[in-house]
Amino acid sequence: MIIKICGLTRIEDVDACAQAGADLVGFNMWPQSPRHIELGTARQLATAAQEAGLETVALLVAPDAETLRRVDADPLFDWVQPYRLAHGAKPVVSRWLEPRSVSGTLPAFDSDAHRVLVETAVPELGGSGKRFDWTLLAGQEAVGQVMVAGGIRPDNVADLLKIVQPWGIDVASGVEARPGLKDPVKIRTLIQTVRDIVSDSSTTS
Repeated sequence: MIIKICGLTRIEDVDACAQAGADLVGFNMWPQSPRHIELGTARQLATAAQEAGLETVALLVAPDAETLRRVDADPLFDWVQPYRLAHGAKPVVSRWLEPRSVSGTLPAFDSDAHRVLVETAVPELGGSGKRFDWTLLAGQEAVGQVMVAGGIRPDNVADLLKIVQPWGIDVASGVEARPGLKDPVKIRTLIQTVRDIVSDSSTTS
């Protein structure tokens, strides 16, 4: 299972994710987010992340076509996670996580994204720390293409994995001391919990 830790703002966060065994790390370049960093900082952190063996994700909101094209072509970003894309902008992105909101029912999974990130529908844009009804994913054939986000923490990730094992999970606020400041102990606890559950499942199956 893929584990993505999103909203990294410091090199210490990158180090903590690498040491704990994360797979992907995300950098939020939306100015209104408490986890916002500038593109230059994101590239510096992405360089360190790739050197540590992590894949990197650039989170963008309403990017113009040129910005989207430039970030997508940047070798320092392995994935792009764009919100509020303009019509016709999808073909610009070659490898992307498509955010889809859940509000009582699952969105359709017929997407040309490489993977779909399913998160809780809220009035604000992302980062709410609220979970949706995970049982909605149970029995869904497409769950192997889905990354689940929203309200996942070290103390409840086992509940999610009892219901369904998606392609991945995306965690931001659930492993923070405060918005934008990651807690290495929470990161380590969450990742170890997931790895233990997945390992036990593969052993008993």
